[in-house]
Amino acid sequence: MKVKVRDVMTRDVITITPDTALKEAAVTMTRHHVSGLPVVEGGRLVGIITEADFVTKLAEDGDGLLSLVFGRRDSEMTGRVSEAMSRGPHTIGPDELATVAARRMAELHVKRLPVVDDAGRLVGVVSRSDLMSIFARPDENIAADVVNDGVVRLLGVAPDGVTVSVDRGVVHLSGTVGSFTEKRMLEEFTRQVAGVVSVESQLEASFDDRRLPPM
Repeated sequence: MKVKVRDVMTRDVITITPDTALKEAAVTMTRHHVSGLPVVEGGRLVGIITEADFVTKLAEDGDGLLSLVFGRRDSEMTGRVSEAMSRGPHTIGPDELATVAARRMAELHVKRLPVVDDAGRLVGVVSRSDLMSIFARPDENIAADVVNDGVVRLLGVAPDGVTVSVDRGVVHLSGTVGSFTEKRMLEEFTRQVAGVVSVESQLEASFDDRRLPPM
């Protein structure tokens, strides 16, 4: 079971438009306890506005934004989201693997990625907390995936041919499979199962097909 972004992303996303007032955007972010909002126009993602963008605006505009941030009502923030948002934000597709999303967020040092389809339409947002939910899967569900999808479907081996046990996301494999290639296939498949932290393998191969002469 290779988890895709669509399996863990948040679908009901709070969005704003480029014409939304900056003050309204700030209030929306505070009310919903989020640090960023996708900016959508005609269903398509055109930008994103984050806390960092407001800080930049603060540096440019001075006390007006500062008053809003600290809850003072004696001054008003002016301007529209289009004036402060980041354009061309990093995105990911819904059919990308969750591991790809995690790697991209780590490389970009971001907390979330907008999810867009091939037409550029926003279909969701995937966050660090969404990805963390993968590792909360029960051990018995992980073991079932390894046995049913790996041992039975991938290798065509009887379920009792390989012993699979899982302890807090660590998968232990033992038993004998037909070839060294099958051993490596099952080990690699297991690493891709949602919720797997690591794989400890004592699998043995009846035949070492690495020694076959080249065709």
